[in-house]
Amino acid sequence: MGSDAFSTNIQMMHLNLCLNAEHDLRMKPSFCNLHESADYYLSNFMLTSLRLVMCLLAIISVLAIVSLPDF
Repeated sequence: MGSDAFSTNIQMMHLNLCLNAEHDLRMKPSFCNLHESADYYLSNFMLTSLRLVMCLLAIISVLAIVSLPDF
């Protein structure tokens, strides 16, 4: 019974590492197969696109605030 709990704990650690690494290529363990799935690349592309859009919105907002006339 103790070995079953240990095995379950190892499986949960593996799953946790793979799920946490899904959004970070630098920390992706080699035993995760996430890089082979289209969903992984699609989610990574979507996150990168979202970051780019948010960055552009922040830059536009700063430029708009700076260019406001003083009242």
